[in-house]
Amino acid sequence: MERLDCKELALKKVNITGDIIGKFGTFSFEQTFVNNTNKILEVGYTFPIVETATVTGFEVFVGDKHLKGVCKETKKAKKEYAENIVKGNSAYLLEEESDNIFAINIGKIDRDEEVKIVITYIDKFEIVDNQINLLIPTLVKQRYNSEVTGKLQYGKTEYTVDFLLNISDTLNVESIYSPSHTIQVNSQYTKVKVGNELLSKDFKLYIKLKNELNSSALTCKSKDNKDLLYLSFMPEIEDVYEDNEKEYIFIVDISGSMTGENLEETKRAVIECLKQLDEGDKFNIIPFESHYSVMSEESLEFNDKNLKKAVKYINNLETLGGTEILEPIKYALQGDNEDKVVLLFTDGQVGNEDEIIRYVDNKIGRGRLFAFGIDTGVNAYFIKALANAGNGKAELIFPNERIDEKVIRTFARIQTPLLENFDINYGKNKLVDEIREGKTLFNYEFYNAFAVVDGLNDDIKLQGSILDNEYSWTINRKDIKETDIDLELIYAKLRIDRLNEYIKNTDDEEKQDVYKDMIIEISEKYNINSEYTSFITINERENKILEIPEYQETVLELEHSHVHYGNVCFEEIDGIMFDAGSPEDGIMIEDLELSENAYNSLKKMPIDLYELLSEFDIGSYYVKFLEKNEKSILTYLLFALYYSTAIYEKEIFDWDKFYKFLSEKSDELEESELYQQILYNICIVKEEVYDFLTLEYKMARAEDKEIEIDLPAGSEEEINEIKKNGTVEENIDKILWYGC
Repeated sequence: MERLDCKELALKKVNITGDIIGKFGTFSFEQTFVNNTNKILEVGYTFPIVETATVTGFEVFVGDKHLKGVCKETKKAKKEYAENIVKGNSAYLLEEESDNIFAINIGKIDRDEEVKIVITYIDKFEIVDNQINLLIPTLVKQRYNSEVTGKLQYGKTEYTVDFLLNISDTLNVESIYSPSHTIQVNSQYTKVKVGNELLSKDFKLYIKLKNELNSSALTCKSKDNKDLLYLSFMPEIEDVYEDNEKEYIFIVDISGSMTGENLEETKRAVIECLKQLDEGDKFNIIPFESHYSVMSEESLEFNDKNLKKAVKYINNLETLGGTEILEPIKYALQGDNEDKVVLLFTDGQVGNEDEIIRYVDNKIGRGRLFAFGIDTGVNAYFIKALANAGNGKAELIFPNERIDEKVIRTFARIQTPLLENFDINYGKNKLVDEIREGKTLFNYEFYNAFAVVDGLNDDIKLQGSILDNEYSWTINRKDIKETDIDLELIYAKLRIDRLNEYIKNTDDEEKQDVYKDMIIEISEKYNINSEYTSFITINERENKILEIPEYQETVLELEHSHVHYGNVCFEEIDGIMFDAGSPEDGIMIEDLELSENAYNSLKKMPIDLYELLSEFDIGSYYVKFLEKNEKSILTYLLFALYYSTAIYEKEIFDWDKFYKFLSEKSDELEESELYQQILYNICIVKEEVYDFLTLEYKMARAEDKEIEIDLPAGSEEEINEIKKNGTVEENIDKILWYGC
């Protein structure tokens, strides 16, 4: 038999099937791996599962064996995995790397062997405007400054995905639509099929229902014979409240990953939102990438003149840089937030999701933050969690979707006053535990909660007030229906999520360890996913495979992989970089391990910095400089400025040492205009330098002003003379400044 090159991917096919039975669905995610190489393989594959899911099973089919995974504490699971590979067995591991990113490792796939991995999960759906919104993510996109996605590989792939969704005939479906895929739907609206699609965009499905949905509840018995409840209240507020004047802050992502249709969709959405404002409202626009700027120092009065000005400003926005969301959010949330509405437009491809969510949760007060997620591979977990923390709601916008409907729905939410002092009254039912899915209630939108009660004997009410008006909505005891869905598994996962919030809310390491132990206990008891556990199963082989396997990380589909640096963007095709116009996916060269061909092609670019490095060997003079006891501030700053813009195969400038040096010299830095000018320009690339700027320069940075450095430029003749005389070290400042 002819053996194929080992670079052929072992992953051959993905099948996703699901049963939609109302507010919940059960799903099966099947991955087929085949080793067609002449090597023993160990394979890794990273993929997303929607953040609302509870992973309930991990099964492996190999030969005539059917193996079931068991949840164990991650260190123990990884130890068991490694030990069995060394022993000559095969091992299979599934771990949760972040809130919606999972990775499997298949240890030892024999030659010509086929392995099927089946992951099962339960998902709960958001129902808005009588429509079930279903999302099945298929691709982990590159996220800015993310350790998880930084190690992933992207390129063209051969494996594809099929979807088969069964929809319960009790749902009384009116229509089914997908903005992301071409779907096949039977005449009864009970089956949806998609075949042979690349895993390059998330699958989104809208199931419109004929029946008006009202407050309702489902129940099942827990293992300890308690009554588990899933409560869905549908608040209806008929009273009309005067809409007070508000300040609207539009935060607009113009990072590299927003290039193309994403930015055009965003522009249309922002302009559509601006049209919803009323006289008396104020607004401002904050575009951001690695840095942010503001349209106006003070928010503008909303009128025709300023609307035209804003539309022109928005239409002139262009993409560049990374995705630093936190700083513009800090700017937007300064001061009194009571009548402030922040609208964020982004694909959410960031690595510090939790830090941003925590900041908004602490600072929002009575303000509101609504998030619009743009793109077919949007980071839905982050977008939804951020909006929830901001007393708001998220909308996900795919290409070719109607934006006006989502904008109108968002402004209906904005114009509904916050329901205050609201609570759930369980009457005579003895409440044991309760977990609510949101912290804000919106008119004509479900407010959901899980509850455990000891005896189900009474009606349940949601109560609250707006100004002087009291409201309540009741779920009658007789209308609570039993369900076959295992609510206890979903409730257990929500308990894990709650414990993670406890961990984030304390710096006490002993408490954190206790909470982590509690998470592990729940995960192992119910065999469901958590951050601190992994699914593990072992294939005990009669004929041991003792060869050391060749590791293969499964390449993820990405139609075009773009790399950008400063104002230059390159496209990598077959390992060679080409000029590609504008940046697209926000992958910085400094974060990329370039292939030899790609690096060589970069060397061919007409970049003076590279030529200077070759002629003067700047690196060796930098090393000598570091060895000195007393270091010139100007020289160190110029080295930093030089290295902040230079392109290399490996980073050789020690930024941590540089930041420490800046801390030690903070007084001198503040007193010198020249030093501040240089720091300001370094800050364009290295955000960490921001803290060493004076207030004047920080304000200039917020407005994205250009600051020139007051240093005389050396001529080409001077530089050639230095080179000729061999006096580089004595003139290193001139050479560095010439290179910058």
